[in-house]
Amino acid sequence: MPEVLSRREWAISHGFIFLGLICLSIAIWLAYRQPISNLLIFGLWFLSGGICWTTAFLARRLRHRASG
Repeated sequence: MPEVLSRREWAISHGFIFLGLICLSIAIWLAYRQPISNLLIFGLWFLSGGICWTTAFLARRLRHRASG
């Protein structure tokens, strides 16, 4: 199956994603009280992981369909 991103592109894009998630997590932690902030941070990370996984799956599937 063909690659969607090169290793370098993957590393750069995920670096930006993780840096953004860390910054948002710190902002949420500072803005809300403890039980609420934990739920928001976990939700943010799980949502981002799910979107990343789904996007990668669909991109691979569409690329395979377009090349075949």
